[in-house]
Amino acid sequence: MMKTFSLIVAVATAATVYAADDCYDKYDLDLSSIGDNNVLAKCQALQMFEECVKSMDENEEEKSKYERMINTIKGSNLAATSSSCEAILRREAVKEPQFSSQNNDLQMWTAAQNDVIVGRHGTGKSFSLWNMSADVNNLKTSIVQSMQQLRRDLDNNTENINSDLDQLKEDTDTKLDELSKNVISNLQVQSDATRDAVDAVAKDLLSAKATLTGATGKNSQSINSLTSQLRSTQDALTASSTTLKKVTECSKTYEFLQADGKCSPRPVSTDLNTKNCTKDLIGGVRFHTNTSALEICLLKGKKFKWQQVVQTEVGTESSPAKGGQDLLDAGITESGLYWIKPPGDTKAAETYCDMKLYGGGYCLANVGFVGGLGHVSSNRNLINMNRPNGYKWKPNARQSTHMLIDLPTGAVNMAQGSTSMIMAAGGNPNGGGLKEYDYVYEIGLREHAKDLNFKNGNRYHGGCGQSGFQRQPLVTFKVTGKKGDIGTWNKRATKQSMMLSWSDSYPAGYGFSGTRGSCTSSWHDGPFFPSVHCGDGRGGYGQWEKFVSPPDVQEGRFMYTYRGWYRVGNGAVNNKGQTSIWFK
Repeated sequence: MMKTFSLIVAVATAATVYAADDCYDKYDLDLSSIGDNNVLAKCQALQMFEECVKSMDENEEEKSKYERMINTIKGSNLAATSSSCEAILRREAVKEPQFSSQNNDLQMWTAAQNDVIVGRHGTGKSFSLWNMSADVNNLKTSIVQSMQQLRRDLDNNTENINSDLDQLKEDTDTKLDELSKNVISNLQVQSDATRDAVDAVAKDLLSAKATLTGATGKNSQSINSLTSQLRSTQDALTASSTTLKKVTECSKTYEFLQADGKCSPRPVSTDLNTKNCTKDLIGGVRFHTNTSALEICLLKGKKFKWQQVVQTEVGTESSPAKGGQDLLDAGITESGLYWIKPPGDTKAAETYCDMKLYGGGYCLANVGFVGGLGHVSSNRNLINMNRPNGYKWKPNARQSTHMLIDLPTGAVNMAQGSTSMIMAAGGNPNGGGLKEYDYVYEIGLREHAKDLNFKNGNRYHGGCGQSGFQRQPLVTFKVTGKKGDIGTWNKRATKQSMMLSWSDSYPAGYGFSGTRGSCTSSWHDGPFFPSVHCGDGRGGYGQWEKFVSPPDVQEGRFMYTYRGWYRVGNGAVNNKGQTSIWFK
């Protein structure tokens, strides 16, 4: 612990002269309260002691005491010298504000030293610099020590920076290696365009890595330069990450990143001679010789499929539609004659499709005609709809006759692939669409289409299950009146044939009734259209014509109708005109 000084004295100036008595009698030496840095007090004490020593030539004991005090003061921190103290006491005497007793003693000491050097308060005489050499040496030593400490701190900081950069480089190398492996494993791409895009990303990543490596190897560069390089490295990594993200998004749909930043299929290739569309052929084009269509290999949902590029017009003989809905999906809105080939049929047929009314997509399947009531030669009941290859099919020449679409299964596959059916009657058009009829009824088939096979459902077959035939159950269909009779009704018919038959099989035909009784019940509501099933298997009417129609009509009648065709509503019978059935 550093020793302190305390001296109880009167404030003196550089001009004060002390007598011996003053030294002996008026001053009490107390060195316990003067701090090491109290330069002014030290200088005042030093001045007093030196004056006292001069006046104590005869008293060696007291003189020796004051000399020891003088040496003690001169050996303390901020050691006072006579010359510097003289300057300090002069400043105190003239009361210069910046060096008054209230100001910092270290400032006072420094300024006083300057005064000694330049002779600021002197009378032109020179001051000796000898007493300042020790202070200069001390300052030099302190500066050297500070510089050494600064150099050690700089070395430590440089070592820490290098360590951090090395760790950053190691982490970056690891992440870049993992990222490269993920790119290789996830992007299963084959085209030159994709490989070029991935190569470009790899080059960006290598450039970023090289930039970082160069930054860590130049320890002599300044911190600002190093920070700039790190920022450039970060920008390069960010740009590479953005490009890689875009390539990954394109690869999900087996497309490729183009120069404009958009995903698109690979450039068209026309030298393909393959049957299968795979991920390796995405964007490839071929000419299909069977359909005369240009096709491109695309990902449709989760499957790879050939898709027509320049699609031939749907609904032609060379490119038949599956049905009316297929025509709608192809964007066709004009009604007219179109070729259709329902799933399951081996050849196509031409029919009239109404593409405008009631949502469009209804294609004609069956036509009949009621010319009179009872046995009338002009009557032409509907043909059984399961007749193979149809019957006398001319969809634009249907006036006063009957016909069935000439598909291999008749109208069976056409009905099973549909979601709704229309029964239209009234009038007697030779062609045209649904607007040519006076009454139009729409029947929902979503629940029952798969069950329709149109097997014979008259009184002596599936209608009642007699003579070894299994009886068909009655089910409910939703019927909506679109024209003529307007409304919605729940109607019943046989499940497989969509037929009804009276107890003696006259009449029998396609349609519905609100009756919930047994198969022998009679009814007088519809919609119901008579068919060639009338009288089939009953016998007893040999004077009338017999109509054999495969596969299951042996003795049908097409000239007999009982009360014509039926509308919706009890007693709405005795209707004449053309009858027709359409599917969508």
